[in-house]
Amino acid sequence: MDKKYEEVQLFCNNSKWEKVKECFNEDGFRILLEFSDLLNDYAAQINAISKTIKILKKWEKKDFFKLNETKYEIDWFGCYQKKGREEVTLPQAKKMYKEVRLKYDALYEVLLNAGEIHYKNKNALIDKYIE
Repeated sequence: MDKKYEEVQLFCNNSKWEKVKECFNEDGFRILLEFSDLLNDYAAQINAISKTIKILKKWEKKDFFKLNETKYEIDWFGCYQKKGREEVTLPQAKKMYKEVRLKYDALYEVLLNAGEIHYKNKNALIDKYIE
């Protein structure tokens, strides 16, 4: 079977509450730390890419600009998963933005859903913890 369409396993299947409790008690803190690190790193990456896109969009109006040739460096300072600088064109930067934004939005959705389910307010955890 094509790996692209491979099925995946469930994490702490909700029908097995003992497994959920065990996970929370033994590894909840570790999972929360990693979740937080990933969410913050994706936010930093999005901000870095966004700055680059804004500059390239300004340049787009200039005579020297060529869509698939003119490059600008993304400065990954403050990003854990990315390091240094990386030159990209506007289409490359837009593609990168979409890819990282999907990851960020997936994690952000966890906070929205948890707020809605446990506080009856979708933004409860967002308002409390997102700066």
